[in-house]
Amino acid sequence: SGGGMYCSSSASPTLENCTFTDNAAGSYGGGMHCVTSSPTLDNCILWDNQANAGSEISGPAVVTYSDVKGGWSGTGNIDADPLFVDPANADFRLMNINTGHGANSPCIDAGDPNTIPTGSTSVDGNPDVGIVDMGYHHPEIIRLAVDPMSSGGTATFHVDDCSPKSWFYLCWSLTGAGPTMVSGVGLSLSLQLSPPIGSIDPFRLSSSGTKQFGPVPVPQHTMPGTQVWFQGVSLDIGGGGGLVVTNMVPITVQ
Repeated sequence: SGGGMYCSSSASPTLENCTFTDNAAGSYGGGMHCVTSSPTLDNCILWDNQANAGSEISGPAVVTYSDVKGGWSGTGNIDADPLFVDPANADFRLMNINTGHGANSPCIDAGDPNTIPTGSTSVDGNPDVGIVDMGYHHPEIIRLAVDPMSSGGTATFHVDDCSPKSWFYLCWSLTGAGPTMVSGVGLSLSLQLSPPIGSIDPFRLSSSGTKQFGPVPVPQHTMPGTQVWFQGVSLDIGGGGGLVVTNMVPITVQ
């Protein structure tokens, strides 16, 4: 019993942003089996587990803002295919139109509104922002770093872990929003942006997919205390790397 997790002896753990899938149990609880315990689950996904009884959960459990196949009573719970990217090959990240998939997972922005997101559920490694997604969050991939900035000073940007010799578009925003939709075919790149926003002329990355850009001047009229968000898009022309959207970097001008 308890293909994914077995809880007993009054052990009642709290689980947040966990994904239970493709587990099996001969008797009870393909995803989780609870005996003399009552675990709490928040922002979790339990899908396609198997057991003779209680395929997803067997026994008492307090479940909220979670996706449970077959349904489970609790605030914010849903019963909908989470649309994993490639479950047959153990890729349980969530489909997202912004990363080239044909649909958005119903688990995106469907978690507990009181949870602060950390990490990423998408294939581009972009951080989860706003209302937290349900399910496991992979550690964020840091592809863009920005040195401290001061009004009238300079700014230096560090790009890493992108496609070799790809073209890099550095975007900035005063609203905390970077590229909201990215698509590209061949030499064409389309960015649907959230104003006020701008982008710096694209530059070519090295054969290792890295580059230091700058120092470049910070305009004198950029007042101390101004918050600026930076995000980059890497476009690989003909190399098979496609589009890569970096992490977002918030900077407060000194």
